Amino acid sequence: MSRTGRVVGGAVAVMLLLSTLVTPGCVPAAWLADSSGFVFTRGTNFRNLEFCPVPLGETRTLAVVTAHTSWPAISPDGARIALARIAPDASGKGMTCELQYFSLGGASLGQLVDHTEALPWRPLQAVPAPAPADGVARNATEKRSLFDESKNGGVPCAAVFWDKGSGKIVIHEFSPMDEQMPEGRVGIYDPATKTLLTMDGNACPIGGTPVRPDGKGILITRGNSGLSNITISAVDWDGVVHAIPMPAEARTDAAIARVLAFPWLGNSQWDATGAVGTISSGQTRLTIDTSTLTGSLERVPDDQALTDGGKFILQSYSFPDNGPQFRVVKGDSPTMSMELLVPGSSLWKGLGPINDPVLLCPSPDRTWLLVRFMTDALEETSNPKLILINNKGEIKKVTSKAK
Repeated sequence: MSRTGRVVGGAVAVMLLLSTLVTPGCVPAAWLADSSGFVFTRGTNFRNLEFCPVPLGETRTLAVVTAHTSWPAISPDGARIALARIAPDASGKGMTCELQYFSLGGASLGQLVDHTEALPWRPLQAVPAPAPADGVARNATEKRSLFDESKNGGVPCAAVFWDKGSGKIVIHEFSPMDEQMPEGRVGIYDPATKTLLTMDGNACPIGGTPVRPDGKGILITRGNSGLSNITISAVDWDGVVHAIPMPAEARTDAAIARVLAFPWLGNSQWDATGAVGTISSGQTRLTIDTSTLTGSLERVPDDQALTDGGKFILQSYSFPDNGPQFRVVKGDSPTMSMELLVPGSSLWKGLGPINDPVLLCPSPDRTWLLVRFMTDALEETSNPKLILINNKGEIKKVTSKAK
């Protein structure tokens, strides 16, 4: 098991996500660069923008928003939060991406600052109409947005990433898990020049971001909608797409394809060069080399995928410098269990059974691990389903600040 602060996940966790989480996309938290706190969204259409300072562990609502962004971004200087609302435009013929900026400091905490930026995003697409359950023939195609309008007002779920090096903002419109629907979409926006590049695909966040650490661009996948023949590509900042060939099993085997489609549920990290990324889930490890445009697939050894007792390790995190270790495991029981191993002990401490998949969000300085239950994204008023663990093995449940 790694001592360098990496996250490991299992394919079972992905399966649980698909069957349990009814909202699309991923729901992590975005940490401030100095690790002093984090922001996240929750509630219907992710309308509550929350901030939590550490070690206090009390969240407060910054704003009620319209963005429907499950994955918010924090600016490189830590001063602003960026969200994206992708919705039908006034003409009804296309989709607009509205970037919304919120302050993170001073008297304007949580207030909309500067301005919103409306960016042309995509046309509404004609897609095959679903087969009628009553057998009555209807039009062959219909125009619709990416998600059922009756569920969320036709506003797709979005993720936003703000690159520290280039200052560019990457916007990801999640594709739904429906082969009949169009692919997701990725945009690269340059606030300095006010230019936007868009392409079909889905952001592939390795180590928490699709931005490549070598500063040359981003990673995207295609084929997520049906998890069939999924592909991965490196995209330069100018929008040039370079396909990265993967072994046939990685493209066509559904279990392996999920590793590429949902890297946030596994172990994903870049090497020291910033050009080679790995994604591991269970006993599957994928390596993506953006410098040579090659990909490989290998089996993870048993001692990294299973506990000594033979339980499957769904996810795990090791604090650096021989610090505590956290993991989520599953045996024959339908429920999962969280366990913690503190320095100086050889026994894993059980933290109780859980029914929900979790996301592991380490702080930038690796002194904190945020454990977020996936179903927390659906909650409106209850205390957040978040747990903070520090590098001493101390545990704190996050609560909502009293009104």
